[in-house]
Amino acid sequence: MPAFPACASSFENVNNHSPAQEGRPFSSQQLATNRTVVNRVQAFHEVSRRSPFHLVREHNILSPCQKGFTPHDGILEHNFVLQQSLEQARLQRKELCIAWLDVTNAFGALPHSAIFEALSAAGTDDQFLDLIRDIYSDATTQILSGLSTTRPIEIKSGVKQGCPISGLLFNICVDPVIRSIQENASAHRVLAFADDVCLLAS
Repeated sequence: MPAFPACASSFENVNNHSPAQEGRPFSSQQLATNRTVVNRVQAFHEVSRRSPFHLVREHNILSPCQKGFTPHDGILEHNFVLQQSLEQARLQRKELCIAWLDVTNAFGALPHSAIFEALSAAGTDDQFLDLIRDIYSDATTQILSGLSTTRPIEIKSGVKQGCPISGLLFNICVDPVIRSIQENASAHRVLAFADDVCLLAS
């Protein structure tokens, strides 16, 4: 598998409150490089959009309690489970405690090392794991403000915004936590939609 373009791991963040930049046109070499990067990135996005999700279902990679970033509408299923739990508690006159958790900056705070470890633990083959390492390792960003640019800032955490498998990577990382809460209980203890988590206890 060809290596992911190194320049695709570097990003520029433009300060929208700064004056428009002048005198910084793209060279023909930059444009050609950008086209190559865009083509490879688009190809990766298309392949990754189509292939991983059926493998996740087929091999039971994720807990069925996790409905975030899945092909079907998990919100309806979770809402039904929650309504049924409330109704049963009411009819049986039992206590039911529900806690809603929304993890702060969950996607941005996820260490890249945790992504690699989670993929390896999930049984990811070496070729795909090497590709993800290639994408996330040595990633940098720079801030553009007016005509000045900061030095490259190393990015060591967070999944990539806009990448079609970012949601899946996040789910795989938090899956051990979801499974440890649910364990082998027949009743639902946790309903997860990516980083939005509902805990149930009776």
